[in-house]
Amino acid sequence: MTTSSITAAGACAPYAAPPAGRRRSASFWLAVALVSTGGLIAVSVLRVVDAAEDYLAVSTRVEAGSLIDRSDLTTVRITADPALRPIRASAADDVIGRFASVTLVPGTLLTQAQLADVGVPGPGVALTTGG
Repeated sequence: MTTSSITAAGACAPYAAPPAGRRRSASFWLAVALVSTGGLIAVSVLRVVDAAEDYLAVSTRVEAGSLIDRSDLTTVRITADPALRPIRASAADDVIGRFASVTLVPGTLLTQAQLADVGVPGPGVALTTGG
């Protein structure tokens, strides 16, 4: 099919329209590539978001040296930072019955560093103030 356009001199000059099949084919494959790329990005984002796991947190104040009970703990679902070492919720039975080595406040993630096998200051030891 031939169409015409007006030139600067005002005369009509014929020109050929581009083949319809080529342009549509390239646009189709570009659209497929863009949709595929978007799908891959969405999958990678969902993997990161879905990486959250259940960890133990403190629900009530526990003084240093006190025995930790099930009622002192709760579970939270977070994506843990590699720099942190919180205790997984599946290890709750290992934590119950241990002692707090520091005062635990509500909302704190529980770590092994906050736990002790014996009460503070320990059997047969008393804390006194200097004087």
